Amino acid sequence: MQDWSALPTHERVEAVRPLVLDGLSASQIAGMFTNCTRNAVIGVVQRHLVKHGVKLANSQMRAAPRVRRDRPTQPNVQRIRRRREAEPVIAVDPVEHVHDADDGVDVTHLIGIMQLTERTCRWPVGDPLLPGFGYCGAAVLVRQVNGEERRSRYCPDHDHQAFAR
Repeated sequence: MQDWSALPTHERVEAVRPLVLDGLSASQIAGMFTNCTRNAVIGVVQRHLVKHGVKLANSQMRAAPRVRRDRPTQPNVQRIRRRREAEPVIAVDPVEHVHDADDGVDVTHLIGIMQLTERTCRWPVGDPLLPGFGYCGAAVLVRQVNGEERRSRYCPDHDHQAFAR
């Protein structure tokens, strides 16, 4: 057995070439050398033999072709129903006078995600998976910091709740 790490690159290529052409797998070739891995053999083959036009034998160096299974032409109705039931509600029409019991803020109307702007409160109200979910939508808190106007993501009530100091 030769020591793989002691061989210069050109000797590795010449040692591997006949073994590859005989159809041996990378693992089998690596087993013939000490301090050699399957990946080292694959690297030598890819860098030095394949690039220079050596035709590989139909060996285990190449991946086996994948077998395609026929897919059913009809959609799976149960799978589609489950997917539709799990889809969250994205936008909701404004709801009149909803009281958010979690934070005690009386929210007169909720807005959907598509109505959010940089000037509206992004505090979520309710369960996203249930009807009636929305965002607070009140005017955001504006602070003056070093002469610059900085907007919070939330209205004053929700800003205080989010960043209670």
